[in-house]
Order: sequence, then structure tokens, then C-alpha cells
Amino acid sequence: MHLTFFFCEYEGRGGSLLLYSGFSEDGSSGDVTLATNNAGFIGNSGFVHIITGESLDGNTGSVLVETGNSTGGQAGQFSILVGSSTEGNGGNVIVSAGDTSGHIGSHWRPIDANGGDMVFFTGQSLEASSGSFRLYTPKSGKYSGNFTLETGEASNGNSGHISFDTGKAPNGRGGHIEFFVGAGYNGKGGNVMLVAGLGREEGGSVQIIGGNAAGERRDHIGNGGNVEVIGGRAIGSQGGRLGQGGKNIGGSVLVEGGASEHSTGGDVSISSGISHANVAMNKKSGNIRVATGISKGKGGSGNVTLATGNSHDMQSGNIWIHSGESKYGGGGEIV
Repeated sequence: MHLTFFFCEYEGRGGSLLLYSGFSEDGSSGDVTLATNNAGFIGNSGFVHIITGESLDGNTGSVLVETGNSTGGQAGQFSILVGSSTEGNGGNVIVSAGDTSGHIGSHWRPIDANGGDMVFFTGQSLEASSGSFRLYTPKSGKYSGNFTLETGEASNGNSGHISFDTGKAPNGRGGHIEFFVGAGYNGKGGNVMLVAGLGREEGGSVQIIGGNAAGERRDHIGNGGNVEVIGGRAIGSQGGRLGQGGKNIGGSVLVEGGASEHSTGGDVSISSGISHANVAMNKKSGNIRVATGISKGKGGSGNVTLATGNSHDMQSGNIWIHSGESKYGGGGEIV
């Protein structure tokens, strides 16, 4: 069946095409099925095209697919499914926003316009929780699929940002942001890498900052959030000899300045927090404590080594240990 509505005037609007299923007062309304038929032994099944027409001086038409509202039940689902394949790869799902090119026919002109956005929202709830958003690859018999989230390259400007942000909670607690790597039961666990961008003048920084504490009154302000960097725990079996041959040892924490090919290597600075208190007494800047962990077994505790690096042609570095000056009190001791 081929249905076509023509217009015969130069001005005005063309005819519309409406398809409705049957109405029922006491039962369900009729279904609308738009499908191509099955293919033969050696052919492909047909395409389904839903396309709005082109426009010369105005906007092209929109495509709206939605389910109806429900007063006493649940609104209908909206599903996009790709059929399974027996011998070949599964079919792709491609969702692409509109481009802007500046090409009008065979002519080109610069247009300061952006490409189309892509926005996904979960359902809102006035009395309960809003809908969850899950985006994942399914499990597989061999390797599960990769997940890539990246912004495109920029020819003459900055590339786009990637932001992870949980919503505010005026009467509760802000949501967590968690990154977990799956366990590897027959080998090493997966790595987590945070690498700043390469720069011709200066490389990008990596900043991990604890949350601020804010309140309406000074005496109601809590503590700022901590930043903890902890090596992984080694959980071995009770039987056997632990700690032999470099096995079952807890993970290390390495803080190292960057190397330089032709100049001075990067510094490592550890500084405690500044105290701005000028009214309350006995308020001071934060402490710095360097200590090895206690040993609960029969072995000894770890060593503390403070050393400068070796030097080939120049004097090796110095070690300075000194306490700060005090304007109205005594200087600190070195014990």
C-alpha cells in the first residue's frame, strides 16, 4: 500500500497523514504494527525509514515517539532493540545528533552554530526517588565489551569537558561517586589510572581535594573532608608460609615527582593545613606525622629512611630539620 498526500499550491501547508488504531470503551485500544516482511533464503529483510522532509529556509520537522500517559497504572515502556545474529556480529545502535556544516548546496559560508546536543533524562518523581540511569555492557563468554566515554577533538579551540556531578541534597547527604575495577580471580586486578593531558607549554594537573565544610554559624561548621591514599590489603590463606618470595605483601604507596630530561626534576611537597583562627586559643596548623605501621605478629616494625639521592658530578642534596619561629612563644623543640 502506498499512501501519498500532495499539495497543489505554492503557499500553505501540505496534507497530513494520520494513522489511528481502534478505540475501545471497556478494553484495550488496538495495536499499530509497522514492520517489513521476512526475507527469502538469500536476501535481506527490508528497511524501515522514518524521515522528515528537508527545508530550505525554515526548520525541518521533528520526530516524536512517545507513550501515552496513564492515570491508574504504569506508563508504557519505550524500547529500541536490535535483533540477534546467529553467525555474524550483533547489530549496532547508533544515535547521532545533527551536524552543522555551513554548506548550502554547492556554496559554503562560515556559520557560528553548534552541533546538536544529546540529552538523556530519567523519570521524575514528586514523592519517591527519580529513575536510575544504567549504562553497561553485558557479560560475555570470553571478553565483555569496552566502555568508552570521550569528547571529540577540536581543530581551533579547546576540546570538551567531562563532568561527573551528583545532585545537591538540601535535607540529606550528597550522592557518592565511585569507581570500581572488577576482580580478577586468576590474575592481577585491573588498574585505575588518572593521567592529565599533554601540553606543549605545561602539562595538566591532577587535583584530588576533600570536600569543604560550610554552615550558617561558625560554631556549627564541621570538619573538612579527608583525602586518603591507601595501598591495597593482601589477604592470604591461613595455611602456608606468608610473606615468602615477595608474596602476600600489602600494596605500596609511592609519591614521586616527575622526571625531567633536560632540567630539574619535580618536587614533592607535603604541607599541613593553615589555621586562620585569631580568636580561639590553642588552635594551630595541622600536624605532619611520618610513622611506620605497628607489627602485631612476631616480626619487627618497618624502618624510616630519610635520605637524599646520589649525585654524579655535583654535591648531593642537604637534609634540613628545623622548627618554626614563634612571635610570642618559644620555638619548637627537636627531639
